[in-house]
Amino acid sequence: MPTETDYRRVRELIERHRDDLEFGDFGPGAVSEEWIAKAEARLGVRFPSSYLWFLRHYGGGAIRGREILSIYQIEFEEAYGDDIVFYFINSNERNGFPRKDQIVVFDDGDEKYCIDTRTPQSEGEYPIVCLDIANQTDAPYASNFLEFLEKLIIRKCG
Repeated sequence: MPTETDYRRVRELIERHRDDLEFGDFGPGAVSEEWIAKAEARLGVRFPSSYLWFLRHYGGGAIRGREILSIYQIEFEEAYGDDIVFYFINSNERNGFPRKDQIVVFDDGDEKYCIDTRTPQSEGEYPIVCLDIANQTDAPYASNFLEFLEKLIIRKCG
């Protein structure tokens, strides 16, 4: 479970790398509680607290042009691109890969990073796995979404 220190460290990391990131300004209410509840109901999962922190305080963001999946706050079937539910409907449900218990949060071309709901961690967190699309395999990447975000920013931005 991420601590307040972890959240502060990631927030500072985001601020340091603003030139490479397209994140909204930090603040409350970026994605409404109503839309979070709709997305969770449609996906049949409770989002981990670290992903909720990202949604509630940034709403979304991109790293060097690649978007972190979020909630666009429009009807899911009418959404496009990197809305987390739209993406799930159009990949997991229609294509069967990733599996229904792996919710993609970042698509990096040949690799997809997913919330792995098969293995819940303490206090509602889930690990993030990296899917190798060519081989259709997965490997552990981070113990939670916040650690994933930190590792990804450091890897992509230095």
